[in-house]
Amino acid sequence: MRARLFPASVAEPETAFTFTVMREYDLQSLQGKIAAYDYFLSLRRLTDNVHTDQVNDPYQPFMLAARAWRYFKAQIRLGGIFNLNKRYLPHRPPEAMINYCPICPDPATNMLGDWEKTPLHLRDGNFKLSQFHKNSGADDKSMFRGNSYFPPVQPYKEFLASTKKSAYVVKCGHIKVINRQHNQALRTVVPKKTVGVVSTACSHVFILAATDMYIEHGVPVVHMMKHREFDCREKYNVPYHWCNANTHGESIEQLWIEFNQVGGYTRQMNDVNREDTIIAHINDWNHKKFINSCESLICCLDLYFDCETNHR
Repeated sequence: MRARLFPASVAEPETAFTFTVMREYDLQSLQGKIAAYDYFLSLRRLTDNVHTDQVNDPYQPFMLAARAWRYFKAQIRLGGIFNLNKRYLPHRPPEAMINYCPICPDPATNMLGDWEKTPLHLRDGNFKLSQFHKNSGADDKSMFRGNSYFPPVQPYKEFLASTKKSAYVVKCGHIKVINRQHNQALRTVVPKKTVGVVSTACSHVFILAATDMYIEHGVPVVHMMKHREFDCREKYNVPYHWCNANTHGESIEQLWIEFNQVGGYTRQMNDVNREDTIIAHINDWNHKKFINSCESLICCLDLYFDCETNHR
């Protein structure tokens, strides 16, 4: 490690990757949504673009090293190795590896006392982040161990099994998402294990949690304009909730533009590799939101003072 070489295994490593390669793949994958297979094939072609098949192919060790690299990066960036939550943020789970929103009211950090009327958390599902059944990786374990955006796998499945199954009654007109969800999962040649991912985000579009959607326990994803009954719009429409009058109500849709590209290669991964990959992309999304939030707040304040001065 001091030689800036990242080992491919812990015990008696025979293969290592330079820190430059690890950083470059990490950014190329997170920003450009390039699959590890394509990135590593490009490296082999750079070595020999004619006899590429004769170039060494440590793709599988590289995948393990990339997962470990991203886990260590998250530990450093989110303060896990410094025990920040235990020392300074005891109201948060001590092992949590989540990039929290710095703008949302937090009684222990940027608000005094209790704050009941916090901004509404938005939830939405994405069917592009589906997954096929895989017969490999049964013994694989997530490096985040349920301490990040996805819940622990076994307790989550036990919870789903304990819930009472009932037919969902669609009360609003033209809401076809549940039937479409079933048809999408069953229409494919290879049946899907999960039909997508449901995410929870704050009004500033920081992702706070995510979980898989299963056919038996699908979460109905509805958009307010499809609800024709007025009482339903009045009850659930985002602008009618506390602290959300200045939002357009579709903020959570912004993140799917990038995550739709991720689903192209994560649907072929096993459970934990897919989970760790999506977590890495969520961390990167929240990180970019975090570093740009200060400039965004300054622009909002400038706009406020301008309106206050010129429109009294």
